[in-house]
Amino acid sequence: MKRVSVLRSAFALLVLTWVVMAATGCAKKLTVDPSFAVLEGTPSPNARLIVYQDIGNVVYAKHEFPANSGQFLLDSTFTVYNFGPGTIQGVILDGTPAQGYEVERRQAGGGFLPIKDFPLTPATRWLQTEWEAYTFHDPPSNGSSPPTYQGRGYLSGQITRQSPLTNTAQLTGAALSDCRFITIGGLVVPAPQFGNPETFKGDTLPTITWQPVPGAAKYEIQTFQFRGDIRIGSEKFYYGIPAPIATGKVHHFFIATIPGSATSYKLGDAGSATILQNIPMIGGQKYFFRLSAIDSSGQLIGCTVGSNPDTARIGVEAFVYSAAAQIVCVGCTNP
Repeated sequence: MKRVSVLRSAFALLVLTWVVMAATGCAKKLTVDPSFAVLEGTPSPNARLIVYQDIGNVVYAKHEFPANSGQFLLDSTFTVYNFGPGTIQGVILDGTPAQGYEVERRQAGGGFLPIKDFPLTPATRWLQTEWEAYTFHDPPSNGSSPPTYQGRGYLSGQITRQSPLTNTAQLTGAALSDCRFITIGGLVVPAPQFGNPETFKGDTLPTITWQPVPGAAKYEIQTFQFRGDIRIGSEKFYYGIPAPIATGKVHHFFIATIPGSATSYKLGDAGSATILQNIPMIGGQKYFFRLSAIDSSGQLIGCTVGSNPDTARIGVEAFVYSAAAQIVCVGCTNP
């Protein structure tokens, strides 16, 4: 049986490491050709890139006192983030044959570079319509100002001239803390109470209304529920951070893109809408309705506040947070 000396192996590893370091030290730094401002590929209206910032979600922690009294006193407030204040996030809504995406960021001197060294895989698939959602995040200090991104799809594992290209998306305005908040109308019946935040509506295909958001080029509408694999209530805090759509541990029932000129929409109507998901909601259950406004630069500029917060109970503690959605009991009658 052949044995390999540990010392000998360690020496070989040391030599190999030195060779790699030497080669790396002598290698030229990666530069970007400023003229590389147009990615190879074919622009597609079914590849839509939206960018926004991680501005967090404020959570109010309350303690029940006396115990079992149903009375709660405010203990503290704190903010949860997906990645950190100001981190740039993005979502690609894709209805093309692409099997993966690379996201490129414009550099300070011009030209584009990928932000990851591997292709993105879908965060969510809607098999009914064959649309998918890809998500990413990027440090706020990288690249050009304003931050500018574009996505490019893989076809059969390769980038070709036929690869679908998204729109070029920019964070052109102020931080998303200045986001214009949207309140959805046509859904609220009684005033919500603490610990029982849902509103009530008898129609399982309601019409929602809202005030127009200046500069909106399109709106994203979404209805969803949390999945059963959310094991602790605090996981829900992150779904209240403003975003075009909620992805992750949620069941999607309805998702559609509609023109920015609209101020009302009846769920399920085709018309000028692009429907990404459409599964009938079951009456008597609580759903989250989210409406987001996107401007012509692909930037999130409007997001749902909702007239009611959500509450997560953990023992004698209650945590009140924005769901970034209107909470609705669909097909319910007034309590």
